[in-house]
Amino acid sequence: MLMLDRRTLLRSGSAAVGATALAAPAVARAPQLSKAQPGFYRFKLGAIEITVVSDGTLAFPTETLWGDRAEDARSLLTSAFQPSSPVGLQINTILVNTGDKLVLIDAGCGLDKFQNTNGRLLGHLASAGYAPGDIDMILFTHFHFDHLWGISDSKNASLLFPSAEFVASEAEVAFWSDPGLPGKVSAKQQPLVTQTNLKLASPRLRQIKAGAEAAPGVTTFDTAGHTPGHMSVHISSGREEMSSPATSSPTRRSASCIRNGRSGSTWTRRWRLRRAWPSSTAQRPTRR
Repeated sequence: MLMLDRRTLLRSGSAAVGATALAAPAVARAPQLSKAQPGFYRFKLGAIEITVVSDGTLAFPTETLWGDRAEDARSLLTSAFQPSSPVGLQINTILVNTGDKLVLIDAGCGLDKFQNTNGRLLGHLASAGYAPGDIDMILFTHFHFDHLWGISDSKNASLLFPSAEFVASEAEVAFWSDPGLPGKVSAKQQPLVTQTNLKLASPRLRQIKAGAEAAPGVTTFDTAGHTPGHMSVHISSGREEMSSPATSSPTRRSASCIRNGRSGSTWTRRWRLRRAWPSSTAQRPTRR
């Protein structure tokens, strides 16, 4: 058996270091890349191409997300080695290319309107190969700021998508267009900003009932609860299908295979607490 004492081992180590210093520099097998990965993820769903496009992130105190269950949420987040407050949320949109139409599901927060970690949608669309003028339709799941405000510039003065038709549920439009809205929702939601964006969109706004087909292969379904007219979206092509629950999803996933369209704060809170971490992931589509 080979026996090495401490002195011999140290001598051999020093020699190895010296030999390495005299050797020719190693050549990397692949160059280092200075650019971060673009903020999108693309996959096929039958004949349809889906691109999940990031608008950035938001961060909220635990109490804002879980209310009276905040303490439970903090414990679960800590047990999952995640920050317990503030909690980071991914804000994603879904771009559906049917071959005939380019449909964007929701439009993000908009630049310089809420937190400085979001408003990245247009830049990430460009990275994915699209310009605002390419979008044929923007289908809104609901009108909260992180889904609607991205249709306009930083001053909410002009639309950023020159050719897009806007589509939303009748119930959602009625709720957020109500002149008495500022007295019905928290001032933190900035309802007047939402109404300003709705006025900008109104000449091109088509109202539908939940359950209607917005575009070929893109069908809505009723998930009222998070907002009065909240809709989720079912996308299908051939034998493949997926659902986009938007914020009715407990984990705020922008693309997932959840087939259960239930919504409402109690179910959402229960699922969020069980999962402990509201991240955003595009998941494999299901086959019929």
